Amino acid sequence: MFHSRGVTRLAVIGLGHRATAMIASMQTADPGVSIRAVADPDTESARRRLAMVGPGHAGARVYPSADAMLEDPADYDGVVIGTRCHLHTPMAIKVASVGLPLFLEKPVAISLEELG
Repeated sequence: MFHSRGVTRLAVIGLGHRATAMIASMQTADPGVSIRAVADPDTESARRRLAMVGPGHAGARVYPSADAMLEDPADYDGVVIGTRCHLHTPMAIKVASVGLPLFLEKPVAISLEELG
């Protein structure tokens, strides 16, 4: 992972069922993973899922949008993109534009045109 001071500070865009499972797997592989922020338009659902992932993330901030969450990229070592497939490309571009490493499950795009 992207260790910073022994802890990997992650932000997550889209915390649905699949992303929740990805985060749990990451924590199993590396107990130093710490979720610092989540961006999801359904903030209440994101808070509930964050609690399911584990008690160590209780202080994570929840934002209604990726733009709001990425205003201060220095707070994170990397970003997990857990959105629906059609949002992968625009979210990856947002994350790359602020210079953060990202973890993106396939597909990176839903069409060749989108890859441009």
